[in-house]
Amino acid sequence: MNTQFNNSANLSVELSASELDTNLLFEDFNDDPSFKAELQAATVLLIPSDLKPEYEGPVFPASTREIFRILSEELKGRAVVNSPIKDEDYVEFEYRSEDILLPVLFIGKLILLPLVISVLGTFLHDRLKKPNIEKSDNTVKSEIHFVHSNGTQLHFKYDGPADTFERTAMEHFENLGLTVSGGESTSCKKRN
Repeated sequence: MNTQFNNSANLSVELSASELDTNLLFEDFNDDPSFKAELQAATVLLIPSDLKPEYEGPVFPASTREIFRILSEELKGRAVVNSPIKDEDYVEFEYRSEDILLPVLFIGKLILLPLVISVLGTFLHDRLKKPNIEKSDNTVKSEIHFVHSNGTQLHFKYDGPADTFERTAMEHFENLGLTVSGGESTSCKKRN
């Protein structure tokens, strides 16, 4: 499955087979079996990026701590949120970009996809309400790897207006026949 959608409003949405191998992420922690077990039990993972040659080692966009906190709070009792990195190795990187860069996510259960999209939509909505945000900060880049109910792992990429992220993602999944009902946040409904 590989679908792309682009339009003149600087919107690009892509759904394709995921090449993320979570087992490779977990192998880095073979020397710490308890942490490895925590990671394997997680249903939502925030995945670090590799910025070689600019930066040696795994890094996260500057919004990652806040998104991790919000996801952990909003999904409490429904999902386990974690990241395959030790605290002492955690580094945030301030990208030289006017875009809002969200951390790469892996969602292990399809039922969590609309909830995560909703939480991210609310995060973006709240961020855009802040008075010090430049108009140029209205573009968001997001990557989400998730496991479909048929067992295949898919990769969703969004590059477009922040204020339409949640609605566009939900509509895109529904148009492809993926059942993602029940997630749309009240802030998204108010914006429509």
